[in-house]
Amino acid sequence: MSRYTVPCETWGPGMGEAVVGWDPRRATYFAQTYEYGAVDDAPTYAIGLTFEEIPTVVELVVQAYAFTEIDDDTIAALLEDPAREAAGYPPRLGVQPLSEDSGFTDAPGP
Repeated sequence: MSRYTVPCETWGPGMGEAVVGWDPRRATYFAQTYEYGAVDDAPTYAIGLTFEEIPTVVELVVQAYAFTEIDDDTIAALLEDPAREAAGYPPRLGVQPLSEDSGFTDAPGP
């Protein structure tokens, strides 16, 4: 499952964060918001919890727009994640810079 942390401006600058990603077991993209200083660690808002709930990155961006803006680098990584993980590569965590050649056309060696 890939996961990327992005700013969450729902409560104001620096008040929280959102985690977005791809969940291959459920075949869905997801987003969860967390408020800094909350009493518990539970997300304050979550989408993409059920099987195939959010099948595309476009739908994720639209549904998550009310609480976070997903930057272009994260969108590019999210678009690659399903094929990358299906090819046997480990899930990515955080936002890594993407190279010209993502390098996941062949499955990794043993």
